[in-house]
Amino acid sequence: MKAKILRLVSILFMAAFFFLVHSCAIYEPQPVSIPLMQEKNELQLSGGVSMLAGISGSVAYAPAQHVAVQAYASAYPQNNNFQGSVGYFTKTKANLNFEIYAGLGKGIGTEITDDSSSTFHNADNLIYFVQSNIGQTNLGRAHIDYGFGLKTGYFEAKVKEALFDNITPYTTYGLLIEPQAFMRMGSERLKVGFQLNGTRIFLDKDRTEFSDYYSRLNFCVSINYRFAPSLKKK
Repeated sequence: MKAKILRLVSILFMAAFFFLVHSCAIYEPQPVSIPLMQEKNELQLSGGVSMLAGISGSVAYAPAQHVAVQAYASAYPQNNNFQGSVGYFTKTKANLNFEIYAGLGKGIGTEITDDSSSTFHNADNLIYFVQSNIGQTNLGRAHIDYGFGLKTGYFEAKVKEALFDNITPYTTYGLLIEPQAFMRMGSERLKVGFQLNGTRIFLDKDRTEFSDYYSRLNFCVSINYRFAPSLKKK
Protein backbone atom coordinates (compact mmCIF):
# COMPACT_ATOMS: atom_id res chain seq x y z
CA MET A 1 0.00 0.00 0.00
CA LYS A 2 2.74 2.49 0.96
CA ALA A 3 4.72 1.65 -2.18
CA LYS A 4 1.67 2.41 -4.34
CA ILE A 5 1.12 5.72 -2.54
CA LEU A 6 4.76 6.76 -2.99
CA ARG A 7 4.63 5.81 -6.68
CA LEU A 8 1.48 7.90 -7.12
CA VAL A 9 3.11 10.84 -5.31
CA SER A 10 6.09 10.71 -7.68
CA ILE A 11 3.85 10.69 -10.76
CA LEU A 12 1.75 13.58 -9.47
CA PHE A 13 4.76 15.70 -8.63
CA MET A 14 6.30 15.14 -12.06
CA ALA A 15 3.01 16.08 -13.69
CA ALA A 16 2.72 19.18 -11.52
CA PHE A 17 6.21 20.38 -12.43
CA PHE A 18 5.51 19.75 -16.12
CA PHE A 19 2.46 22.02 -16.06
CA LEU A 20 3.92 24.76 -13.87
CA VAL A 21 3.41 28.26 -15.20
CA HIS A 22 5.54 31.28 -14.41
CA SER A 23 3.95 33.68 -11.92
CA CYS A 24 4.66 37.41 -11.93
CA ALA A 25 2.41 38.48 -9.08
CA ILE A 26 2.81 40.32 -5.80
CA TYR A 27 0.40 37.87 -4.15
CA GLU A 28 -0.89 34.39 -5.01
CA PRO A 29 -3.68 32.39 -3.36
CA GLN A 30 -1.82 30.51 -0.63
CA PRO A 31 -2.46 26.71 -0.53
CA VAL A 32 -2.21 26.43 3.25
CA SER A 33 -3.00 22.88 4.34
CA ILE A 34 -6.46 22.38 5.90
CA PRO A 35 -5.52 19.97 8.71
CA LEU A 36 -8.94 19.13 10.23
CA MET A 37 -7.28 18.24 13.54
CA GLN A 38 -8.84 15.43 15.59
CA GLU A 39 -7.07 14.96 18.93
CA LYS A 40 -4.58 16.30 21.48
CA ASN A 41 -0.87 15.92 20.56
CA GLU A 42 -1.70 15.38 16.89
CA LEU A 43 0.95 16.62 14.47
CA GLN A 44 0.56 17.10 10.72
CA LEU A 45 3.31 17.86 8.20
CA SER A 46 2.42 18.92 4.67
CA GLY A 47 4.39 20.00 1.59
CA GLY A 48 3.42 20.66 -2.01
CA VAL A 49 3.96 22.31 -5.37
CA SER A 50 1.53 24.66 -7.11
CA MET A 51 0.67 25.49 -10.71
CA LEU A 52 2.07 29.01 -10.14
CA ALA A 53 5.61 27.63 -9.80
CA GLY A 54 5.56 27.76 -6.02
CA ILE A 55 6.52 25.35 -3.27
CA SER A 56 4.97 25.38 0.20
CA GLY A 57 4.98 23.61 3.53
CA SER A 58 2.97 23.72 6.72
CA VAL A 59 3.04 22.29 10.24
CA ALA A 60 -0.04 21.93 12.45
CA TYR A 61 0.00 20.77 16.08
CA ALA A 62 -2.64 20.33 18.78
CA PRO A 63 -1.05 21.10 22.19
CA ALA A 64 -4.39 20.56 23.93
CA GLN A 65 -7.79 19.12 23.14
CA HIS A 66 -9.68 21.57 20.86
CA VAL A 67 -6.61 23.87 20.53
CA ALA A 68 -4.33 23.92 17.47
CA VAL A 69 -1.48 26.05 16.12
CA GLN A 70 -0.31 26.19 12.51
CA ALA A 71 2.73 27.62 10.70
CA TYR A 72 3.08 27.93 6.93
CA ALA A 73 5.67 29.14 4.41
CA SER A 74 5.81 29.34 0.62
CA ALA A 75 8.32 30.41 -2.01
CA TYR A 76 7.41 31.69 -5.49
CA PRO A 77 9.63 33.17 -8.22
CA GLN A 78 8.69 36.72 -7.21
CA ASN A 79 7.76 36.50 -3.52
CA ASN A 80 7.98 34.56 -0.26
CA ASN A 81 5.11 34.17 2.19
CA PHE A 82 4.83 33.25 5.86
CA GLN A 83 1.77 32.66 8.04
CA GLY A 84 1.08 31.73 11.65
CA SER A 85 -2.23 31.09 13.38
CA VAL A 86 -3.90 29.64 16.47
CA GLY A 87 -7.32 28.07 16.50
CA TYR A 88 -10.07 25.87 17.87
CA PHE A 89 -11.14 22.47 16.47
CA THR A 90 -13.97 20.07 17.24
CA LYS A 91 -16.06 17.28 15.72
CA THR A 92 -19.82 17.75 15.46
CA LYS A 93 -22.56 15.20 16.11
CA ALA A 94 -23.00 14.98 12.32
CA ASN A 95 -19.40 13.63 12.06
CA LEU A 96 -18.06 16.87 10.59
CA ASN A 97 -14.69 18.30 11.58
CA PHE A 98 -14.77 22.06 12.19
CA GLU A 99 -11.88 24.49 12.78
CA ILE A 100 -11.49 28.22 13.13
CA TYR A 101 -8.12 30.00 13.17
CA ALA A 102 -6.97 33.57 13.64
CA GLY A 103 -3.56 34.65 12.45
CA LEU A 104 -1.11 36.89 10.68
CA GLY A 105 0.43 36.52 7.21
CA LYS A 106 3.44 38.30 5.73
CA GLY A 107 4.59 38.39 2.11
CA ILE A 108 7.96 39.67 0.90
CA GLY A 109 8.13 40.54 -2.79
CA THR A 110 11.31 40.74 -4.85
CA GLU A 111 10.67 41.96 -8.39
CA ILE A 112 7.63 41.83 -10.64
CA THR A 113 8.02 42.63 -14.34
CA ASP A 114 5.20 42.75 -16.90
CA ASP A 115 5.35 42.40 -20.70
CA SER A 116 5.94 46.13 -21.25
CA SER A 117 9.04 46.07 -19.02
CA SER A 118 7.33 48.07 -16.27
CA THR A 119 8.66 46.84 -12.96
CA PHE A 120 7.58 46.71 -9.33
CA HIS A 121 10.26 46.20 -6.67
CA ASN A 122 9.98 45.24 -2.99
CA ALA A 123 6.19 44.89 -2.95
CA ASP A 124 5.44 43.51 0.52
CA ASN A 125 2.05 42.58 1.95
CA LEU A 126 0.50 42.00 5.37
CA ILE A 127 -2.69 40.07 6.20
CA TYR A 128 -4.68 39.86 9.44
CA PHE A 129 -7.13 37.01 8.93
CA VAL A 130 -9.68 34.56 10.26
CA GLN A 131 -10.09 31.18 8.57
CA SER A 132 -12.88 28.62 9.02
CA ASN A 133 -12.49 25.01 7.84
CA ILE A 134 -15.05 22.21 7.64
CA GLY A 135 -14.88 18.67 6.27
CA GLN A 136 -14.65 14.94 7.01
CA THR A 137 -11.70 12.60 7.52
CA ASN A 138 -10.74 8.96 6.90
CA LEU A 139 -13.71 7.96 4.77
CA GLY A 140 -13.70 4.49 3.21
CA ARG A 141 -10.79 2.21 2.36
CA ALA A 142 -8.86 5.10 0.77
CA HIS A 143 -9.07 7.09 4.05
CA ILE A 144 -10.35 10.11 2.14
CA ASP A 145 -10.25 13.57 3.72
CA TYR A 146 -12.17 16.37 2.06
CA GLY A 147 -13.30 19.81 3.04
CA PHE A 148 -13.60 23.52 2.46
CA GLY A 149 -11.99 26.61 3.97
CA LEU A 150 -12.69 30.32 3.87
CA LYS A 151 -10.07 32.92 4.80
CA THR A 152 -11.15 36.53 5.24
CA GLY A 153 -9.24 39.49 6.56
CA TYR A 154 -7.50 42.83 6.20
CA PHE A 155 -4.95 42.99 3.36
CA GLU A 156 -2.28 45.66 3.06
CA ALA A 157 0.29 45.94 0.25
CA LYS A 158 3.25 48.30 0.35
CA VAL A 159 4.97 48.97 -2.97
CA LYS A 160 8.26 50.54 -1.93
CA GLU A 161 9.55 51.13 -5.47
CA ALA A 162 7.43 51.25 -8.62
CA LEU A 163 7.90 52.04 -12.29
CA PHE A 164 4.53 52.01 -14.02
CA ASP A 165 3.14 55.08 -15.77
CA ASN A 166 5.29 57.22 -13.44
CA ILE A 167 3.54 55.90 -10.32
CA THR A 168 5.38 56.67 -7.09
CA PRO A 169 5.68 54.15 -4.22
CA TYR A 170 2.39 53.66 -2.41
CA THR A 171 0.43 51.59 0.11
CA THR A 172 -2.97 50.08 -0.66
CA TYR A 173 -5.34 48.05 1.48
CA GLY A 174 -8.60 46.16 1.27
CA LEU A 175 -10.68 43.13 2.22
CA LEU A 176 -9.26 39.71 1.25
CA ILE A 177 -11.56 36.74 0.60
CA GLU A 178 -9.87 33.41 -0.12
CA PRO A 179 -12.01 30.25 -0.53
CA GLN A 180 -10.38 26.80 -0.62
CA ALA A 181 -11.40 23.23 -1.40
CA PHE A 182 -9.29 20.11 -0.92
CA MET A 183 -9.23 16.31 -0.99
CA ARG A 184 -6.62 13.87 0.38
CA MET A 185 -6.37 10.10 0.09
CA GLY A 186 -4.00 7.29 0.99
CA SER A 187 -3.40 5.68 4.37
CA GLU A 188 -4.26 6.95 7.85
CA ARG A 189 -0.76 8.40 8.11
CA LEU A 190 0.41 9.30 4.58
CA LYS A 191 -1.87 10.92 2.01
CA VAL A 192 -1.73 12.62 -1.38
CA GLY A 193 -3.64 15.89 -1.52
CA PHE A 194 -5.15 18.21 -4.12
CA GLN A 195 -6.15 21.76 -3.24
CA LEU A 196 -7.82 24.57 -5.19
CA ASN A 197 -7.57 28.16 -3.92
CA GLY A 198 -9.10 31.40 -5.14
CA THR A 199 -8.46 35.01 -4.09
CA ARG A 200 -10.40 38.24 -4.42
CA ILE A 201 -9.16 41.49 -2.86
CA PHE A 202 -11.54 44.44 -2.64
CA LEU A 203 -8.99 47.24 -2.81
CA ASP A 204 -8.85 50.92 -1.96
CA LYS A 205 -10.61 52.68 -4.86
CA ASP A 206 -7.68 55.08 -5.26
CA ARG A 207 -5.25 52.23 -5.97
CA THR A 208 -7.09 49.83 -8.28
CA GLU A 209 -3.97 49.27 -10.45
CA PHE A 210 -2.76 46.78 -7.82
CA SER A 211 -5.53 44.41 -8.93
CA ASP A 212 -3.36 43.57 -11.97
CA TYR A 213 -0.61 42.23 -9.70
CA TYR A 214 -2.24 39.45 -7.73
CA SER A 215 -3.37 36.01 -8.99
CA ARG A 216 -6.98 34.85 -8.70
CA LEU A 217 -6.52 31.08 -8.80
CA ASN A 218 -4.02 28.47 -7.63
CA PHE A 219 -3.91 24.66 -7.64
CA CYS A 220 -1.60 22.59 -5.46
CA VAL A 221 -0.56 18.93 -5.29
CA SER A 222 0.76 17.91 -1.88
CA ILE A 223 1.68 15.12 0.50
CA ASN A 224 0.51 15.04 4.11
CA TYR A 225 1.83 12.98 7.02
CA ARG A 226 -0.07 12.66 10.31
CA PHE A 227 1.28 11.67 13.72
CA ALA A 228 -1.38 11.02 16.39
CA PRO A 229 -1.60 9.15 19.73
CA SER A 230 -4.49 7.03 18.43
CA LEU A 231 -2.34 5.73 15.54
CA LYS A 232 0.31 4.35 17.92
CA LYS A 233 -2.23 1.87 19.24
CA LYS A 234 -2.75 0.31 15.79
